[in-house]
Amino acid sequence: MYSILPWWDIFLHFASGALLGFLSFIILKPLIGENNFKTLPPLFIGMYILLFTVSGAALWEFWEFAGDQLLGFDSQLNSLTDTMTDMISGSLSGVILSIMGFLHIKNGSFKFLDKFINAIKKSHK
Repeated sequence: MYSILPWWDIFLHFASGALLGFLSFIILKPLIGENNFKTLPPLFIGMYILLFTVSGAALWEFWEFAGDQLLGFDSQLNSLTDTMTDMISGSLSGVILSIMGFLHIKNGSFKFLDKFINAIKKSHK
């Protein structure tokens, strides 16, 4: 797939960053409780989502590096450029999701995020 679509790797890392951003937001409320969640400042939510996403991107690159070194894979294409492009792609989607999370808390709503959260709630009933 990578040879057919040169942008595929960037897309995958961007999408995985977005998924991590959604996941971080969704798991926070049950972890700390509804009452504590409501008292969190919007900036904290935004930073939490961003740091969760950037950490996920870094951990994935550690995994690729370990696979390359220990198992002889060529996941990183022997390139710092590949590693940095992957981390920037995942982090960029984290920035977008952190802004969405910030706005969701600050304004009490963010339509796209609300629809996503409600769809997950419906699927678990």
